[in-house]
Amino acid sequence: MHDVLQQIGLSPDEITVYEYLLTNGAHTAGDVSRHTSIKRGTSYNVLNDLVTKGFIRQIQDDKKIMKFALEHPSKIKEIIEKEKKKKEEALQSFENSLPSLVSRWNLVYHRPAVRYYEGLVGLAEIYEDIIREGDNILLIRSIYDDDKPELDKLVQKQITKQVERGINVRALTPLPEDESLVSEIIKLDEERLVTRKFIVRERFKLPAQIIVYGDKVAITDLKDSFISTLIENKNIADTFRQLFEYMWFL
Repeated sequence: MHDVLQQIGLSPDEITVYEYLLTNGAHTAGDVSRHTSIKRGTSYNVLNDLVTKGFIRQIQDDKKIMKFALEHPSKIKEIIEKEKKKKEEALQSFENSLPSLVSRWNLVYHRPAVRYYEGLVGLAEIYEDIIREGDNILLIRSIYDDDKPELDKLVQKQITKQVERGINVRALTPLPEDESLVSEIIKLDEERLVTRKFIVRERFKLPAQIIVYGDKVAITDLKDSFISTLIENKNIADTFRQLFEYMWFL
């Protein structure tokens, strides 16, 4: 029992008090102090902390004497589940605020933050970050994204979210092999908040997709490994923006 109580975060004094009440039943703070190694003043604090945490409760006996008694042992499970939920919520809150924290850290330490993601799950994380940031996008498409049907579902879902968020996209795209599709693509672009420029396919066979948004650049290898690299650095993002503009007006 000692190990369990320790694992759920009780201090040595709290464990001593818990085990005393478990063995001896309800007792006063004075009794706890006399029969344990805990000083009287400390025993009151420990007992009150255990009450606050939900492990014990205060009761009055027939003589109106205030005592402390353990809650039913099943209460421990309830407390653990409650703490687990709080930690999960805290983790989610932290993940949502992480991009902002990293940006502020970078401003102070002037270091680019570089993160790596694998597969569709990793790319989905980057897409979620794009929605959180809410900035307009510069997209340089890879010639290989049309060869990834498993990617298409994720992209279509992302486009819907971007439209809902009001995110505009400028895209440099290799001409499709069937050039008759260009007019259809342009028509869809109006609904998707996309402005696109097509580049001759033979001159634009990029193995990786590049997305520039905010102070970030996401590069995804769509040819082989499906590995994404996310770089957060204003100067690097601005460099890619200038290269994009240069290609846009060629």
